Amino acid sequence: MDLSQHFKSLQITRDPARLESLPADILLIILSHLDTAQSVARLGLTCRVLHNVVVTVGWRTFARSCFPSLDLPEVSSDAGWRELARTLTSQSRDWDRRAFVFDNFVRTTPQHSQRRGGRRGGGRGGAAFVAAQTIPCHMVVAAHETRDGRRNSETVIWGAGEDLVARTRSHRGTAEQEETWHLSEGARHGYTAGKDDVTSLSVVEDSSRASAGKGIAAVVGRASGELALLSLDKDSFAQPVLHFRPSPEHGTKLEQREIQALDTSRHGGLLASATKDTIMLYSYNSHEEQVNSKAPSSDAVEETPSIGPNDFMILRDQEGSRPFQVMRDVKFVGHDLLAVGLTSSLDPLRYITIRPSGLDMEAATKLTGGYIKDESESGTVRAILPVGSNTMAGGHESTILSAWDDGTIRLQDLRTRQPFDRIYQDHFEPTTPASSLISFGFERFVAGSARASVLKIFDFRWSGGYQYTNALPCSDDPPYPESRSPTMTAAPYQPDLDRCDHLTGSRCCWHALSSHAFYRPNINVYLNVRRESPIHTLAKASDTSPTLYAGLSATLVEMNLKKDDGVHFPDQPGGSAGPPLPKSGPLHPASRVGAGIIETGDGSVLRDISESQRVPLIRHQHSQQSTYMEFPSDSARKRHRLDTCYQYIEDFTIY
Repeated sequence: MDLSQHFKSLQITRDPARLESLPADILLIILSHLDTAQSVARLGLTCRVLHNVVVTVGWRTFARSCFPSLDLPEVSSDAGWRELARTLTSQSRDWDRRAFVFDNFVRTTPQHSQRRGGRRGGGRGGAAFVAAQTIPCHMVVAAHETRDGRRNSETVIWGAGEDLVARTRSHRGTAEQEETWHLSEGARHGYTAGKDDVTSLSVVEDSSRASAGKGIAAVVGRASGELALLSLDKDSFAQPVLHFRPSPEHGTKLEQREIQALDTSRHGGLLASATKDTIMLYSYNSHEEQVNSKAPSSDAVEETPSIGPNDFMILRDQEGSRPFQVMRDVKFVGHDLLAVGLTSSLDPLRYITIRPSGLDMEAATKLTGGYIKDESESGTVRAILPVGSNTMAGGHESTILSAWDDGTIRLQDLRTRQPFDRIYQDHFEPTTPASSLISFGFERFVAGSARASVLKIFDFRWSGGYQYTNALPCSDDPPYPESRSPTMTAAPYQPDLDRCDHLTGSRCCWHALSSHAFYRPNINVYLNVRRESPIHTLAKASDTSPTLYAGLSATLVEMNLKKDDGVHFPDQPGGSAGPPLPKSGPLHPASRVGAGIIETGDGSVLRDISESQRVPLIRHQHSQQSTYMEFPSDSARKRHRLDTCYQYIEDFTIY
């Protein structure tokens, strides 16, 4: 038989397979490898079959594949997934380009307030003496998001001294619908400035069952030791629903003075409160019937019910417990484990396991070899944050961030015996500690400085995930402007390829370097506030919220993502200044302010702080650019690493 005839007989006679004819599971694998929304949209334009695939499963697959660590909301429609993908990519771009807008809410003093730490006295004519505050209060803030279809509500509540303030914003889709404010002045309810200041807050879900069916509630701890569940309903705002306090049966040794910190568990309605040396566990959901079954009384005053702790631990009394000064923070890590941060201790980070037989405490695994400093010295853990709960098996957290007084922020996976998995450090202020932490999945985390009004934004530096630069055209130019690292790190080398070759796996200069940590440095944000202050607390409503809240002394700072698809300056035609101007609340006038940023390197720990040798360039937000016509094209400004409000003429001089 002729060899050519033999090969001819082996040829496939049917038409070659087409993309739209592939099995659904293969199409899902392809969709999961598309790293830009642009690629997904273009795939949907190729034919009707693939358009239907993109509409029904494409956007959902893209959102979950490119943002795997974020706690995404429940979405019930195909259009909802498309809108969520748009939101996630827009927010990721704003974070990477540092496109932020800052609003300050400054607490004013009500006329009936008394001087903090001052004395009462009589004024002229025998009138009560009213003095202004001499010591500013600490803003303690918490936030929560509620979704119902396309409608979502974001509630932020903060303690301003003895007062409680709340604001709820309701949206449907991308349009803002309404804004509602509530104020509970502590002095009108018998609270005293200073002694009864709010020290800790938590907004709890489904505690509505413990508050007569209302939507959400807040657990509030005060400096006096009072701990209560308060209603957030508009008709009964800040009214106590349930008090948490030890009962006489617990003995005289158990005292609840000065709530230092509290946390609520996502599993089972548990509340953990920390005083200076005691952890107390309460379970309010188990007492729903006691609260809800109380019939309305015709008496003048109906007493608010109270419950005692299920369990408690006085840390100083535990066998083998090393000395410490006070507890600084407590957080649930899953449903049966607590992480506790202490001051001035050889074991400043400890874990308490919740068992049916009681509470067991152990110290965290120590660093060895003096990697950061001599571990025989006492240390302080100022803040603790569980991260990545939605990425873990069973939905429980097993990874925590902890802020130490040596300026490091340590990431530890509790499933291993390693003392840490990664250590982060600000290369510009390497020894400045953080006093508060908040994270957005494993995308990034924000630390509030314990020394100044500075937000430190860190990238977790995990591989993969979404990068908006992948959707920009190829180029043989590096990203600009070049980063000026405090550690004098040299720019990485990359061959001058002008086009990505996906068959060989090579990338152009632009795309290869845009994903490099050198061109994606962490930053410090220097807030513009009247009074310099540490960042006492940080809060967000959800991983997909565009708003971050920072509580300072007498000031609440609201940081919003700009949500601007254009590249114009705010004062140029077609430009956008971001979210609308803030509305003032009761006793809290609002103002929009600018902020400065500096780039602080890749965030890896420094073995020697002397490696930080250079003062980086500080960039100030600008809104007026009379010489904007001198700038290059819109496409050149869009390729700039930073938002338009941080772009300067000299950044484009070589292009």
